[in-house]
Amino acid sequence: ESHVLLRRKSFMFGIRWKQKSSFPTNADFSLAENEAILAASKLCLIFIVYSFLASLKTKTYSHVDRLWSLTPIFYSFVFTYYGKFNSRNVLMSALIFIWGVRLTRNFARKGGYNRGEEDYRWAVLREKKISKFGWLLFNFSFICFYQHALLFLITAPCAWAATPYAQKIPLNEYDLYATLLFLFFFNLERVADNQQWRFQQAKYGKAKREAKYETDYQNGFLSKGLFARSRHPNFFSEQMIWWSLCVFVLASGGSALPQSCSEAKENWYWLRLPKTLRCCGSCFFVSIPGLKCGCEALHACYVGAVLLSLLFQGSTAFTEQITAGKYPTYKEYQKKVNRLFPALRPPSFFLSAENAATRIQHAWKKKKKSNAATTSTPGKFKKAFLSFGRKSSSNNTPVKKSE
Repeated sequence: ESHVLLRRKSFMFGIRWKQKSSFPTNADFSLAENEAILAASKLCLIFIVYSFLASLKTKTYSHVDRLWSLTPIFYSFVFTYYGKFNSRNVLMSALIFIWGVRLTRNFARKGGYNRGEEDYRWAVLREKKISKFGWLLFNFSFICFYQHALLFLITAPCAWAATPYAQKIPLNEYDLYATLLFLFFFNLERVADNQQWRFQQAKYGKAKREAKYETDYQNGFLSKGLFARSRHPNFFSEQMIWWSLCVFVLASGGSALPQSCSEAKENWYWLRLPKTLRCCGSCFFVSIPGLKCGCEALHACYVGAVLLSLLFQGSTAFTEQITAGKYPTYKEYQKKVNRLFPALRPPSFFLSAENAATRIQHAWKKKKKSNAATTSTPGKFKKAFLSFGRKSSSNNTPVKKSE
């Protein structure tokens, strides 16, 4: 009965199970002899060492950013080569290639490849009380190692598609769904980046201003178009692009769940979750109701997408902290508009130019007044203390002694 239920559930993911032995085992992958993963790992190590040494020499820390849109292309090509150019790997590599070309162009037009250019957030972070050794450790562990390892992990679905087991499963409707999702979020990110680019160019006088953005020019940030539905639609799209790539794993047998804990332990691509993260019967990642062990394991190919989403949560919060300090009306924008997930109906965040200017002036006057109060308070006390004796003696009239 459980086998019939498993077969019915698996059909939902486009995988037809003929017999119980169709569940993949380590023998189907031979991880120890997998030259593709070894070659991609060596390439990742080269990128880590280069970024770290380049940061030490140039004293700038955006070398990973310069490689962000390029390294996944190399990894996908490596897996496609070792996967004998199977149709699924070729399709995934083509999608990653167009993603990388567009993102590289967008980064280049903003001056990201200029000599000495650096992400402004690193300068803000360095202003905090961090020792030289602490910053050196942060530079190697997070900026260089973690981010390059993350770029390697988000291409793990390509490694899965290159395995002999995945190659046995032909292209199906779920490959089509994955492609359509990828292209949809790719286009969404493209539109959002172009809207932000045109706004910033007009804001700094490098392009002609448009009347419909006059309020946003006053506020200092973009709140129309896609940015009326989400504060960071490009960040949201970037995450969903890599989640879309995970659908290829489902299309090529990745939805096949172990029927027992022993099967999950015997296969390298199932990661055992700690007890605090288990949610029997309703796991967000891989669980299908009716299976015993599905809620306790996480497919290894999803780890990159999970870590990428967590990275964006932290970096977006830090970015908005800086932005809110620069633009007084941004906090109201935060209250009205979602951070990442776009709203189907944009909220009513539309300040007139006069109202926006008034709010900005009021905020700056309030800030100036508070600063003046803190700096002038010691002077007032000093002046009052010095003039206390003179004021009291001048107000008193001399009293004649009685004879």
